Order: sequence, then C-alpha cells, then structure tokens
Amino acid sequence: MEDDAARTLVPRAPARRARAASAALAALATGTPLVLAGVSDHLVAVAQDHDSAGSLALLAATLVLVVASLVLSVLAQARAERLRQDVLVDAQTTAAERMLGLARTAPAGTVKERLVDDLADVVTLRVQTLPQLAVTAVAALISLVWVARISPYALAWAVVGSLATTLPAWAVKRWAERAYEDTTDVEAAIDSEYFQARESLALIRTERLQDYLRARVRRLDDQHLRIGTLAEASGAAQSGLSNLVQATALYGSLLLVLWLVSTGRVALTEAAGAVIVLRSFFSLVASGTDSLTDVWVNRRKESRLTGFLRPAPERTIQPSDDLLALRDLTVRAGGAVRSRVPSLRLGTGESLHVVGPNGAGKSLMLRGVVGLEETHGEVASALPAADLRAGYLGQHDPPLTLTPTELLDDVAATGGDAERAQAALAEVLGTEEADRIAAVPIADLSGGQRKAVLIAEAIGSSRGLLLLDEPDAHLSADAAARLAGWLTASDDAVLAVAHTPHFAAAWDAPRLRVEPPEEDA
Repeated sequence: MEDDAARTLVPRAPARRARAASAALAALATGTPLVLAGVSDHLVAVAQDHDSAGSLALLAATLVLVVASLVLSVLAQARAERLRQDVLVDAQTTAAERMLGLARTAPAGTVKERLVDDLADVVTLRVQTLPQLAVTAVAALISLVWVARISPYALAWAVVGSLATTLPAWAVKRWAERAYEDTTDVEAAIDSEYFQARESLALIRTERLQDYLRARVRRLDDQHLRIGTLAEASGAAQSGLSNLVQATALYGSLLLVLWLVSTGRVALTEAAGAVIVLRSFFSLVASGTDSLTDVWVNRRKESRLTGFLRPAPERTIQPSDDLLALRDLTVRAGGAVRSRVPSLRLGTGESLHVVGPNGAGKSLMLRGVVGLEETHGEVASALPAADLRAGYLGQHDPPLTLTPTELLDDVAATGGDAERAQAALAEVLGTEEADRIAAVPIADLSGGQRKAVLIAEAIGSSRGLLLLDEPDAHLSADAAARLAGWLTASDDAVLAVAHTPHFAAAWDAPRLRVEPPEEDA
C-alpha cells in the first residue's frame, strides 16, 4: 500500500490550527478591499450631498479600518507563520526518523532537498496554500457577483480580461517552475556524483575513474549553466508579465468605469467601488492562478517525497543453518556489476577476513548483504533480514551528537546487549580512556575514538553476526590489536574488510580473497 507522506508526516492537530490561521489571514486580505469598496461608494454619496461632517467621519472610519486591517494582517501573518513552522518541525522530525529506518543511504544534497526543501513546500501547500486558495475562490465569486450587479459590461470585462491575462501568466509560471525544478535536479545530480566518489574511495584512487568523474561533473556543470540561464530568463519573464497584468487590470478597469459613468450606465456613487472591486477581482484571479500553479508543482514534490520515504520491498532471505551463506552473489552500483562473490559460508564463531585489491567491491559486498545495494544471487541466513543489519559497521562514521554512554544505552532499547558493548569499548580503548570520553559528544571525538564507539555499538547490537567494514581504520596499532583479540575470542561470526598490517597480523582468521569483476554487466 502506497505511503502518503503528507498525510502521515503532517501532524493533524497543529495542521488544523495552521490552516485556520491561514484561512483567517486570507479572509482578512480579501475582505478588506470589498469593505473599502462599499465605504468608498458611501463616501462619494455623502460628498455629493455636501455633508462635510459626514465626509470627515467616513474618512476617519476608513483610516481606522485601514490601520486596523494592517495591524491584524501583521498579527495574523506572524501567527500563521509560527504555526506553519511548528508543523514543519514536527514533520521533519518524523521524516528524519523514518528515513533513518530505511535500508539505504542517500547523498546529503538529496536528503536536504527532500527533507528540507520538498517537505517545507508540501507543508506550506497543506496548511497555507490550500486554505488560502479556498478563501480566494469565495472572495472572487463575491467580487464577480458584485461586478455583475454593477453592469454587464463590467462583468464581460472581468471574465474576458481575467482569461486573457491568466492563461499567459499560468503558462509562463509553469515554464519558470519547470526551469527551477530542472536546475535543482542537475544540482542534485552533481552532488550525487561527488557522493558516489566519496562512497567509493577505494575506486576513486584509480586515475581512470578520476578522469571519468571530472568529465561527468564538467558536463553537469555545463548543463547547470544552461538551465540556470533559462531559469533566470523565465523568472524575469514571469515578473514582467505580472507587472503588465496588474497595470492592465488597473487602468483597464478605471477606463471602463469612466466610460460607464459618462454614458450614464453606472451612477457616480458606484464608480469608486466598481474600480476597487474590479481591481480586487483581477488580483484574486492572479493570486488564485499562482496558488494553482503551486498546487501543481508541490504535488510533484509530494509524490517525490513519498517515493523517497517509502520503504524498499523487503528482501527475501533464504533460510539456512549458517549465520551467513552467499551463493553467486553480485552487487550492482551505477547500473553495473561492481562486486561478485561465488560462494561464502559462515557459521557460529567462524570468521573470515575479506581481502583484495582496490576496486574489487569488498565494501559493496557487505553493503549488498545488509540491503544497502542492489544484489542478485542468494543471501541465506539463520537470522531474519533485520538482524543481518544489526551488527553492520559501515565505512563512514556519522557525525553523531550523542555521547558514547547515550549511544550504548540505546543498544539495550533495541534488544541488544549494552553491557557487552561497554565491555568491548573498554577492551579496545582501555578502561581509563573509555571512561574519559563517556560524556563527550561522538562528533567531538578523535577518529580512532569514534570508530571504537561505533564498533562497540555494532558488537552490542549484533545478533551473532558482525559485518565490519574497515573496523581498523583510524585505530592505533595497540587498539587494532586489542580489537583483533576480542574478535578472535568472540562467539560471534565475523566477516570483516580490513587493511592495516597490525590488525591483520593480530587477527588469526581465514582469508576470503575478492577480485574485481571481469565484466561490468
């Protein structure tokens, strides 16, 4: 069943309050011109009667109305924006938690675009744009009825003029929005290229791949320049057309009303109100057109966000007596085979040290086992799919703001062994150093300390199988040797990719050599 991101991410009660505030703001903005139109007609009638006292009173009342409207608009705008921000914060928190539960990674630029930019636009659509569009439609209908009451000529001008100005504005705005979307897509593609390079540090050391990356990014930069120029041009066209539409609406309405008054079709007492209502009607139509375009654009973003946060189909893990068994496993990345393992079996307490040249796909093999990359072939285990990932340690350390104590305490909350995790950390770093860093944010630790904490977290979370990608990276020679001793004595099955000589010398485990795939298809 498809997951509707907007419905499940946007909190209902805060969203209702935000929608009510947005609707109130729109009602104030659209209702004030109609009230002023009525007051203006009355003011003209009083002036014709040469009632100076009445004119002054009406002018004072009009001034009070305008000031009160401005003050209320500012207050309503502030409240609507604060409520929108509250809804957005809750939605982003929920989205981030959901994304962390997905068995995949994404470039930082893509995460920002989805969870910051797209989600903000979707929330704005739900709690501001749609309520304001509904109020605008009601106000436009009231204005149209008012115009029809004044004169059929005014009604014809309102209908024909709105169509003649709205359709080009709609087309230009859609053009501008598409150009902007294309620009952001290219920016995301550029970021993705760098992300893939960072994710494949072993591959990027080859000169051939470096040349490919430079050429690919250069082409994307050229494309970004062309699309960016188009986006700037479309934005300028949209702004110029908007100014032309507003001027046409104002002066066209003024000339029409003057003609109606001069021919006796409209009384002078209705002239001022007619101009204001016609001008207001055209503004409402333009605003409604912009809102409809926003709905069209943000529906696309909502669909994109929904797809981003939708869990991938659960992989089928074949049952096995072994903790891990691979058969004819291939891992695909970028549309090509990047790793191939013909056969592998790992039982309780058994270990394998994965070795091979750069670019052989050792890290990709581990990522494929835990479901972070597309795989073909058989993955079998005595563990369920979720437990396969529990003992996985990735190559890149996340900049966590938690302290080691907080992170390892969370191990118990997810069914792991927090005491075992603490013991592993003390073994690798030494008891004194482990105690010293217990309350320090992980992001502030050294590379070796951070790696030791994450290793301990994986050990505590493990359900009997550890999948470690370069656990020896950043560790001192002594710490790496202590980790090797811990793994040797452990009852866990261990599959590890490691490079440093001091770790390899201390870890007495059979070796599995992985070679680069012979073909990329």
